[in-house]
Amino acid sequence: MKPSGEQLRIIANYIETGKIKPIIDRVLPFEDAQIAMEYVESGRAKGKIILKIR
Repeated sequence: MKPSGEQLRIIANYIETGKIKPIIDRVLPFEDAQIAMEYVESGRAKGKIILKIR
């Protein structure tokens, strides 16, 4: 695979129009990045883990 801005625009459009919906497991502050990594590596995550920077 190669980076493609066009593909990202298409995917963003699908998300915005509701054709696909990303599944978010949890949102954690950036300070908890190590906890997030441990959670992902545990195999229990059922969706995306988001690290909140602000």
